[in-house]
Amino acid sequence: MDQKQMKQAVKKHLLYALLLILAYVIQETPGLFSFSGAKPSLVICTVTAIAVEEGAFAGGIYGCAGGILADTAAFHIFGIASMLFLALGCAVGLLVIYWVRPGWRAAVLFAGGFSLIYGLVAYFL
Repeated sequence: MDQKQMKQAVKKHLLYALLLILAYVIQETPGLFSFSGAKPSLVICTVTAIAVEEGAFAGGIYGCAGGILADTAAFHIFGIASMLFLALGCAVGLLVIYWVRPGWRAAVLFAGGFSLIYGLVAYFL
């Protein structure tokens, strides 16, 4: 990898990290996007989009980072969201690599399934 490609990769991943932090801040700001007490899970949508675009490894890394952010705002056992986001980010990336054509429809379906699984696990814990 030459110098130009390295700079582009660093810029891309810094942008992904900033998008993840921005999604977390927007999601957790009280009263900003609250519909009858329910808040959208923007961190899950961001992690899913990154996993669809970049694959399993980046999906796992950003999933773990997004899970740590989600753990700081949740009222369940600390670390559950990190492990779950890591596993689901890797799973989404692997499904896109080996089985599903990447696109916005797949990303929406994966984000919905991701949210459902996380919601069920958080509900029972």
